[in-house]
Amino acid sequence: MGNPEIIRQLKENPSLNVYALSLKIGVSTYLIGEAQHHHLAEKLASSRNSPMWNLPGYAKDSRPWLSKQKFEESLARINAGEAGVYESVSGAYRINKDYRDQLKGLK
Repeated sequence: MGNPEIIRQLKENPSLNVYALSLKIGVSTYLIGEAQHHHLAEKLASSRNSPMWNLPGYAKDSRPWLSKQKFEESLARINAGEAGVYESVSGAYRINKDYRDQLKGLK
């Protein structure tokens, strides 16, 4: 029994779980799982070209992470009274939560 036949059986018997379907059609649960996997992989591959994947939320942030050295330099600049340090650093670097909280607290 091939993947299309297993998928057809799954669609025709939505109330059956994998084990019950396995007994009914006489194939292993592994083959049913494999058929499901390949069926979903094909569906997902075809939807990768949809406009949803091109939304800005899926875009990768290309800014580098703020290093410990740059973080300490930024702290020193803020403590020295320089204005706009947090804004310039957050625009140029990705900042982990701990560093961000500390910089915001001094801002």
